[in-house]
Amino acid sequence: MVKKVLERHKDKPTILVSHDIIFPKVKDDKTIAADSSNGRLIWDELVKDHNQVFMTVNGHYYGIAHRVKQNSAGNDVIQMLVNYQTNYRGGNGWLRLVEFDEKKNVLLFRTYSPYVDGMTKKEKSYIDYKFLTGENNSFKLDWDFKNRFDFR
Repeated sequence: MVKKVLERHKDKPTILVSHDIIFPKVKDDKTIAADSSNGRLIWDELVKDHNQVFMTVNGHYYGIAHRVKQNSAGNDVIQMLVNYQTNYRGGNGWLRLVEFDEKKNVLLFRTYSPYVDGMTKKEKSYIDYKFLTGENNSFKLDWDFKNRFDFR
Protein backbone atom coordinates (compact mmCIF):
# COMPACT_ATOMS: atom_id res chain seq x y z
CA MET A 1 0.00 0.00 0.00
CA VAL A 2 2.75 2.50 0.92
CA LYS A 3 4.63 1.75 -2.30
CA LYS A 4 1.49 2.49 -4.30
CA VAL A 5 1.07 5.85 -2.55
CA LEU A 6 4.72 6.72 -3.18
CA GLU A 7 4.40 5.70 -6.84
CA ARG A 8 1.31 7.90 -7.30
CA HIS A 9 2.91 10.94 -5.66
CA LYS A 10 6.47 11.06 -6.97
CA ASP A 11 6.33 14.85 -7.16
CA LYS A 12 5.53 15.41 -3.44
CA PRO A 13 8.37 15.88 -0.94
CA THR A 14 7.79 13.14 1.63
CA ILE A 15 8.74 12.49 5.24
CA LEU A 16 8.38 8.82 6.17
CA VAL A 17 7.61 8.16 9.83
CA SER A 18 7.82 4.67 11.30
CA HIS A 19 8.30 3.11 14.69
CA ASP A 20 11.66 1.45 13.99
CA ILE A 21 14.25 2.59 11.41
CA ILE A 22 17.57 3.60 13.00
CA PHE A 23 19.03 3.20 16.48
CA PRO A 24 21.82 4.97 18.38
CA LYS A 25 25.15 3.17 18.40
CA VAL A 26 28.26 4.32 20.24
CA LYS A 27 31.44 4.23 18.18
CA ASP A 28 34.68 5.85 19.34
CA ASP A 29 32.81 7.60 22.19
CA LYS A 30 30.39 9.20 19.71
CA THR A 31 26.73 8.38 19.12
CA ILE A 32 26.04 7.47 15.51
CA ALA A 33 22.94 6.21 13.71
CA ALA A 34 22.77 2.56 12.65
CA ASP A 35 20.15 0.66 10.65
CA SER A 36 17.88 -1.74 12.48
CA SER A 37 16.80 -4.82 10.53
CA ASN A 38 13.39 -3.21 10.05
CA GLY A 39 15.13 0.01 9.00
CA ARG A 40 17.11 -1.83 6.31
CA LEU A 41 13.86 -3.23 4.94
CA ILE A 42 12.21 0.22 4.97
CA TRP A 43 15.24 1.73 3.23
CA ASP A 44 15.36 -0.98 0.57
CA GLU A 45 11.60 -1.11 -0.07
CA LEU A 46 10.36 2.44 0.53
CA VAL A 47 13.15 5.01 0.65
CA LYS A 48 16.13 4.15 -1.54
CA ASP A 49 14.30 4.20 -4.89
CA HIS A 50 11.63 6.80 -4.04
CA ASN A 51 13.44 10.09 -4.54
CA GLN A 52 10.63 12.16 -3.02
CA VAL A 53 11.40 10.70 0.43
CA PHE A 54 13.84 13.20 1.90
CA MET A 55 13.49 12.41 5.60
CA THR A 56 12.68 9.52 7.91
CA VAL A 57 11.78 9.82 11.59
CA ASN A 58 11.42 7.09 14.17
CA GLY A 59 11.30 6.35 17.87
CA HIS A 60 11.30 2.91 19.54
CA TYR A 61 14.94 2.93 20.64
CA TYR A 62 15.87 5.05 23.64
CA GLY A 63 17.97 8.03 22.64
CA ILE A 64 18.64 10.35 19.76
CA ALA A 65 20.69 10.12 16.60
CA HIS A 66 20.67 11.43 13.06
CA ARG A 67 22.50 10.98 9.80
CA VAL A 68 22.31 11.83 6.12
CA LYS A 69 22.33 8.96 3.66
CA GLN A 70 22.22 9.01 -0.15
CA ASN A 71 19.39 7.37 -2.09
CA SER A 72 19.66 5.65 -5.49
CA ALA A 73 19.41 9.03 -7.26
CA GLY A 74 22.39 10.29 -5.24
CA ASN A 75 20.23 12.68 -3.20
CA ASP A 76 20.36 13.22 0.54
CA VAL A 77 17.88 11.57 2.88
CA ILE A 78 17.91 12.76 6.50
CA GLN A 79 17.24 10.04 9.07
CA MET A 80 16.40 10.85 12.70
CA LEU A 81 15.74 8.85 15.83
CA VAL A 82 13.94 11.04 18.35
CA ASN A 83 12.98 9.36 21.65
CA TYR A 84 13.24 11.17 24.98
CA GLN A 85 10.98 8.96 27.10
CA THR A 86 13.76 7.72 29.40
CA ASN A 87 14.89 11.28 30.15
CA TYR A 88 13.94 13.37 33.18
CA ARG A 89 10.16 13.51 33.74
CA GLY A 90 9.56 11.08 30.89
CA GLY A 91 11.15 13.40 28.36
CA ASN A 92 9.86 16.75 29.69
CA GLY A 93 7.60 17.06 26.64
CA TRP A 94 10.52 17.65 24.26
CA LEU A 95 9.65 17.95 20.59
CA ARG A 96 11.91 17.93 17.56
CA LEU A 97 11.30 21.06 15.50
CA VAL A 98 12.51 21.49 11.93
CA GLU A 99 12.65 24.92 10.33
CA PHE A 100 12.79 24.96 6.54
CA ASP A 101 14.68 28.12 5.54
CA GLU A 102 14.43 28.21 1.75
CA LYS A 103 16.11 31.63 1.47
CA LYS A 104 19.27 30.45 3.22
CA ASN A 105 19.04 26.85 1.92
CA VAL A 106 19.27 25.29 5.38
CA LEU A 107 17.25 23.06 7.64
CA LEU A 108 17.45 24.00 11.32
CA PHE A 109 16.73 21.29 13.88
CA ARG A 110 15.95 22.13 17.50
CA THR A 111 14.61 20.27 20.49
CA TYR A 112 12.04 22.29 22.42
CA SER A 113 9.84 21.66 25.45
CA PRO A 114 6.55 23.57 25.54
CA TYR A 115 6.01 21.91 28.93
CA VAL A 116 9.12 23.53 30.43
CA ASP A 117 8.39 26.78 28.59
CA GLY A 118 5.05 26.96 30.41
CA MET A 119 6.47 26.25 33.88
CA THR A 120 6.80 29.00 36.45
CA LYS A 121 10.25 29.81 37.79
CA LYS A 122 9.24 28.20 41.10
CA GLU A 123 8.31 24.92 39.36
CA LYS A 124 11.57 24.58 37.42
CA SER A 125 14.56 22.66 38.67
CA TYR A 126 18.14 23.10 37.52
CA ILE A 127 17.68 20.45 34.81
CA ASP A 128 14.52 21.86 33.25
CA TYR A 129 15.55 23.33 29.91
CA LYS A 130 13.34 24.95 27.30
CA PHE A 131 15.79 23.95 24.53
CA LEU A 132 18.24 21.05 24.48
CA THR A 133 21.66 21.57 22.97
CA GLY A 134 24.30 19.17 21.73
CA GLU A 135 25.02 17.82 18.27
CA ASN A 136 21.99 15.51 18.14
CA ASN A 137 19.52 17.99 19.64
CA SER A 138 20.38 21.23 17.87
CA PHE A 139 21.95 21.18 14.43
CA LYS A 140 21.81 22.70 10.97
CA LEU A 141 22.05 21.03 7.58
CA ASP A 142 22.72 22.74 4.28
CA TRP A 143 19.83 21.92 1.96
CA ASP A 144 19.45 22.87 -1.69
CA PHE A 145 15.65 22.96 -1.85
CA LYS A 146 15.40 23.74 -5.55
CA ASN A 147 17.62 20.85 -6.69
CA ARG A 148 16.52 18.33 -4.04
CA PHE A 149 12.83 18.79 -4.80
CA ASP A 150 13.16 18.91 -8.59
CA PHE A 151 11.53 15.56 -9.43
CA ARG A 152 11.67 15.82 -13.22
